[in-house]
Order: sequence, then structure tokens, then C-alpha cells
Amino acid sequence: MTTSEKDYPVIIDLVRTPFAQASRSPQRLSARDVMGQEWFDNQVKAAMKAGASRADAVTAFTKPVFTPKSTDDNKIGRLAHLSPGDLVAPLVRSLLERTGANPHDIESNILGVVHQEGEQGMCLGRVIAIRPDSNLPVTVQGDSVDKFCASSMRTIDMAAGDLVRGNAKIVLVGGVQSMSRVPMGGANTYIDVPMFEANDPAFANMGVTAENLREYQEISRKMQEEFALKSHQKAHAAQLAGRFKDEIIPIDGLDHDDCVKEDTSLDKMKELNLAFFSEKNGGTITAATASPTNDGAAMGLMSMESYARANSLPVLGRIIATAGAGVSPHVMGIGPLFAFEKALERAGLQAHQIQCIESNEAFCYQTMTCLLEGRNMGMDVNMDIVNIDGGATGIGHPLGGSGARLVGHMMRILKREGWRYGAAMMCVGLGQGMCIIGENPDYTIDAPAPRPQ
Repeated sequence: MTTSEKDYPVIIDLVRTPFAQASRSPQRLSARDVMGQEWFDNQVKAAMKAGASRADAVTAFTKPVFTPKSTDDNKIGRLAHLSPGDLVAPLVRSLLERTGANPHDIESNILGVVHQEGEQGMCLGRVIAIRPDSNLPVTVQGDSVDKFCASSMRTIDMAAGDLVRGNAKIVLVGGVQSMSRVPMGGANTYIDVPMFEANDPAFANMGVTAENLREYQEISRKMQEEFALKSHQKAHAAQLAGRFKDEIIPIDGLDHDDCVKEDTSLDKMKELNLAFFSEKNGGTITAATASPTNDGAAMGLMSMESYARANSLPVLGRIIATAGAGVSPHVMGIGPLFAFEKALERAGLQAHQIQCIESNEAFCYQTMTCLLEGRNMGMDVNMDIVNIDGGATGIGHPLGGSGARLVGHMMRILKREGWRYGAAMMCVGLGQGMCIIGENPDYTIDAPAPRPQ
């Protein structure tokens, strides 16, 4: 028995690359270095023919912009040599092959990507659509969305709106980030001066905003490290059990998230230095209790459920409510809690009806604060249902790709466990939060209760 007769927007399928540790000390190469002298000569001639001076053309193609695979060691930067487009195109092909969806029914490719410059610029959504290795018709439009860490989650929200309004049959959604090739913060460091002067300058450092959450909850370093250790342990157990196998598409020989540390321990975490504040100033966060920097992508196909059923397409999960929230930028990390509250209201649900939560774990302090503070707002959530297969502390956080991963994995957990409702949520830069509530289309009334962890 299905749980609803209403026609909801659904995710047909959602896949991702492994999330790989970003390169820490990459070499910088120019387009000429990568593509070769013959390619360079042809590009300079073409640019001059189009009206550019030879000096400008030469500068454009010799400027160091490309980052190859890191030489630190074999465990760092395994996907750094691939461009953002190289990460996304195989996922698009895989979605078409796995689902049998008609590519000519795809209206647009809405792609989330943070810092839209260099190889992540030029409306990357459209760039992917017209890359020959994406196997998409030229009729597929492209959009690029930057909502910081929630970029790919926002693409799901936008696609749902297009589908409900009847503006599309199928929409490609998702996001990508190469934090090796376009570093955190981007290369363009310009910031809007009136905005900066009107806000607490702490908003510019995400780690500082996480430490500022002491305004809501005092969480010790030890508590955060215990949370981080459990995140790695759950992710490692999920890897061993093959729980990511259906969603990860191997890329260039890598078939797993390589930041998961199966051998980490509280003793190892104790040795790390504080990252943002000194102990004297109340610092609690270290590299162990913050998400790593990663290269990776996640992509999905969406339609209305009626279209999917009529065309014999799979249905991973329903989108039944979405919400965003704005908060003070200096305590950015509390944003998901207010987005969760709004999403529950829009879905007509109470917090106790949510059976699994995927929360991004940008910082352990941030995730823990939202869950603990939720109790003060009447949204008491059992910690055991949060990040059942681990979170970003171990799995990783390629900014533009994380939101879609959260939603897709939440839906896979619901199907795996036979549960009905789940939520995916994350904090967002400049004082925001976002949440999506999903429903298992295969839920039956005799489904089991959430299992203890």
C-alpha cells in the first residue's frame, strides 16, 4: 500500500562520486602545460582572430589555473587532477544508464557550485549539458546555483518547484566542488564593504561562527571529539557493510570516501591543536571535529511521481517539504534548526515523526548545538537517528555537492529500514540554514521502529 495519493516531486535516482581529500599542496599548471603547445598555438590564433591582442591571448593560456594530482602522498588529492566537469559527466551518464530515463525529456540541468570562477564558472550547469561525454541533447538548459554549502540542496528545491508548476518533465539536479582546483574562498577575495561593516566580522570565518554557538550551548572539546569518533566509526561500518555501494560511482580507480579514518581515536584527537580560538579564549574545535576539504560531486534525476510511474522509472523518494532560514551571520551554524522547524510545519509533521536525519556536520559543535537546542524549541530528536551511516566529519564535505548527498542518502536509509519520514539539513554561509523532508514511497504501516545505534 502506498502512503499517499498526492502527486509529489520525486527523486528518481541520485548518485555521487567518492568524496576525496582535496590536495593540500598542489602544483599549478597553465592551460598550455596541460593541453600542449599545438593546442596553445591554435587557441592563440583563434583569440587573435576574434579581436584579442597576442599579449592578452598568451597571458590567458599561460596563467596557472589547473591543478593536477597532488604529490604529497597517494592518499591526498586522488581526484585533484579532474576538473569539476570531469567529476559530473560520469554521474550524468550513469543516471541515464541506471534509470533508462529519456534524455530528451530532461528540461534542464540545475547544478550547485560554490565559488563560480575558473573551471567552476561559465554557467557550469550548461557546460555539463553540452559536454559530449554527458550524453545529453543540446536542448537541455543549464543553471548554476551558489547557496554556499546548500547549493545542491537548493537545486532539488528549485527543481521541485519547476516540476510542480508543470514546467518540466525531468530535471537534473546536484552539485560539484573541486576544493583542490578552486580553493576555499575562491581566488577573488573581494567582499561587499557595506555588508562587511554592518555585520560582526566573525561571519567571514566558518570555524569562528561555530565556536560562537556557545551562545546557545556549551559543548566541550571532549564531547565534540566523542561525536567525531562515532561519526568515523559509523561511516567505516557503513563502508564495510556496503551501504554506500548503490550511490557511489567509482571515479578514476577510487570507489570509497577516503577521509573516513577507521583507526582514529580519542587519544589521537587530543594531540591536535585548536583551530580557531586558543584555550585561553575558550577554543574547542580542532581539525578532528571539523569537516575536511574535499573534491566530489552528487547528481540526481527528478520528476513528478506520476511521470515516473507512467514511464516505469524507479522512485527513490518523495520531496514533501523544503525550507530555508536566515539567522545572524556570526552564529551561522544554528540556521538548520530554524529551517527544520519551518519544514516540519510545511509538511504537517512533528519532530518525533522523523525517523532519520542527515545533518551535514560542517562542524561537530554546529550539528550538536542544533540537536540540543532543538529540545528547547519543542523539537526533541533522538541522537541515535542522526547520521546513522556517519557524517561529513568522516565522509567529507565538497561544498557544492554535499546537500544532494544528504538528501539522497536520507532517502536510501528510509528504504533500507522501511521507515517513512526523514530530513536532511545543513548550515549555510552568511547566516542561513536549509532543510528538506522526504518520504519513502514504499512505506507500509507495519514498518519497524528506528533501530537503536
